[in-house]
Order: sequence, then C-alpha cells, then structure tokens
Amino acid sequence: MVYNKNNKGQAAIEFLMTYGWMLLVVLIVGALIFSFVDFGTLLPNKLELSNDLRGAATEMTAYAYDDNITVVFNYNGPQKITIVANRSILLSTISGNCTSTTVTNVDTGDSGVEGASVTFLNGQIGWMKFNCSAMDLLPNDVFEGKIKIETVNAKTGLSKISSGAIRVGIEE
Repeated sequence: MVYNKNNKGQAAIEFLMTYGWMLLVVLIVGALIFSFVDFGTLLPNKLELSNDLRGAATEMTAYAYDDNITVVFNYNGPQKITIVANRSILLSTISGNCTSTTVTNVDTGDSGVEGASVTFLNGQIGWMKFNCSAMDLLPNDVFEGKIKIETVNAKTGLSKISSGAIRVGIEE
C-alpha cells in the first residue's frame, strides 16, 4: 500500500481557497453596501468658527420647506462688534452659496434684516438666517461647506472675517 504524503497539503490549500472566496464575496458585498449608504446624515451638526465667534452646532437648524439655514453663535471678543445682515455667506462644497438675510442678538432682542447691523458684546448669543433657495435643500440631506461671517469693530470700523467649516442636516 502506497501512502501519499501530499494529502494534508491539498486539504489545507482547498480549505484556504474555500474561505478565501467566501471572504472575497463578503468584502464585495460590504463595499457595495458602504457605497450606497449615506453616513453624512448620521454625523452630528458641526460649526467651527475662527476669531472671537464660537458656534453652537447643537442648536443649528435647516429646513427644506423654506430653504433656510439658521446658525447660532456666541461672541467672546473683548470689543463691541456689529454684524451686518447681508455680508456673511455659506459656501457649499457641492454648488452655490447662501447669503445671510437676518441677524439677531438673542440677549437684547435686536434684529437686522437685509443690510441692517446688529451690535454684540462679550458673551452675547446671536443667530443668523441664511437663504439657500438657489440650492433647493432636500429633507434628510446634509449641507456641508464653509462659513464666513464678517464682523466690524464698533469703535475702529475695521472688519474681520470669522470663517470655518459647517455641516448641518436638513429637516422636513
């Protein structure tokens, strides 16, 4: 009787090939699922601003029915500033941009529309509404891009741009 010593090697290769094909199929199916799922809606809202403005990302809202995005911020600078309603923009990473239409100081109740300025002191909270009608916001979509808010020093009249990144989910 002749005993073949290569049987163990052949069994090992067949075992590896069977599991190799199975792993390849699982990877392909996983890649297909990953490519069709939009994980952007699962990420939290984000607002990062430079200079003396700090964003409150948890309080940002964007609604599809009126194509507006509302940004909430806190001013922490040493000087009194003013923010003009139509000098700030949101730049989308996809296409188009949104211009600010309303600025409101939550603490004082002052509000400015289309070119009017609103004054802020240290620690005051404000919000800005951006009109994004050219972008046609859709429910459950994500607006992602850059934000630029122009502030003007009330004493010197010098302007400064607070810029950063923004991501906000669009609600119905």
